[in-house]
Amino acid sequence: MVDIDDADLLAAIMALRDIVQPAVDADNPIAQQQLKLVIDYLNFYRSRRLIQPQMERALLEANLAIAAELVLLASNEAVVPLRAAIEQAQRFVKSQVTDAVRTRAQITELESEIAKLVRAAADFEPQLRNAIHRKVVRGNRRLLDLQRVWNQPLSIEPDPSLLPKLDDLLQSA
Repeated sequence: MVDIDDADLLAAIMALRDIVQPAVDADNPIAQQQLKLVIDYLNFYRSRRLIQPQMERALLEANLAIAAELVLLASNEAVVPLRAAIEQAQRFVKSQVTDAVRTRAQITELESEIAKLVRAAADFEPQLRNAIHRKVVRGNRRLLDLQRVWNQPLSIEPDPSLLPKLDDLLQSA
């Protein structure tokens, strides 16, 4: 993974804002809008890049929590791959590795196995199927909160004051 430091991002933002933006045709509102979006995104990335590892770890731990609750519900062969993914993710968490690519791979594996169990639940008895669905929906609340708070600076949230604090969510992980 390429390490981009704060000075690199700041230089790119300043070049776009101070050199490119004045040169973009004022009669082209789409170009003006797109340039502003790129500048805003670079500022967003700059503000988040140092806490990205904590965010990824929080996402991993939230997925682990969902997966752990699911294996407690079902004891059939459908949860065997999910158990294996949990064990692998738990070893990864204990290793204290902060590699972003490996963390994302663990998240993807857990999400994939959770999705497979949810699909397999279509063939389970209704009570178990509904319990699995409820656990996934409840667990995804934390994931949704993390993503909403993380992306809040991009101004996509209708009422940011209703969101929990990012630091609180990351510390509780």
